[in-house]
Amino acid sequence: MIRHPFRSLAAVLAAGSLALANLPAQAQQTRLLYAGFLEDAQVLSMNFDISAPGNVSYSVAVAGDLIGMLAGMYPFHMQLSSQGRLNGPAAFPSLFRSNIEAADGARLVTLTYDAGGRVQMQDQPPTQEGQMARARGLMNGTIDPLSAVAAIARGLASGSGCSGRLPVFDGARRFDLTLSPVPASAPLPRLTGVTLNSPPRGCDAALTLISGFSQSAINSGMYPRTARFWFTAELNPTWPVLLRIDADSGLGHIRMEYVGAN
Repeated sequence: MIRHPFRSLAAVLAAGSLALANLPAQAQQTRLLYAGFLEDAQVLSMNFDISAPGNVSYSVAVAGDLIGMLAGMYPFHMQLSSQGRLNGPAAFPSLFRSNIEAADGARLVTLTYDAGGRVQMQDQPPTQEGQMARARGLMNGTIDPLSAVAAIARGLASGSGCSGRLPVFDGARRFDLTLSPVPASAPLPRLTGVTLNSPPRGCDAALTLISGFSQSAINSGMYPRTARFWFTAELNPTWPVLLRIDADSGLGHIRMEYVGAN
């Protein structure tokens, strides 16, 4: 059913917000604004409340809603949050919460992480996808989607570039992100929320779907298999700021754009 791709779409779009978490000391807390599009129609509106004390930890709270015609057909509201610590180019979550309300009901997931990479999950109500991941031992050694994009930004900021493989689990879906630089021949993105003096930096992420994804939706191409992230260091030299995410699926072309800050 179509509600499942929209859950995944929202999680992918929301993940990008954490790339802005390392704000200057005098602006450690702010609200960032993003718009999510399906083809040329805006379908998602998101706010991000971010706090970044020092340069050793991060926390972010994300709220998003489907809007327009889709909101009437598929009611959807999400609240995501993540917090953790930073170590070089890596992000280590300590707590992740996901509260998603859709036409089929509400679902609350809490993931807690210990220093050894073990993950404990509480999900209300329990889902088949979450229980399967637990039974197969797929949770340990993973990070949440918000922390995954934090790791991408940290890698660019530290000079290690866009490379490596990130194991991700959001409480239902288990997937890997394999990172690589955007080819030099790739066209630059069209940006509407900011004017830059230099080209943004790109990072490609190939998605390997492991568990928790509807087979019928996979067969129909509903889930994106790659996503392209664009960052700039002009707005914050210590940590690249996420400007845009692009992905393609059976639903059409998906993009998220930074539109401003309060």
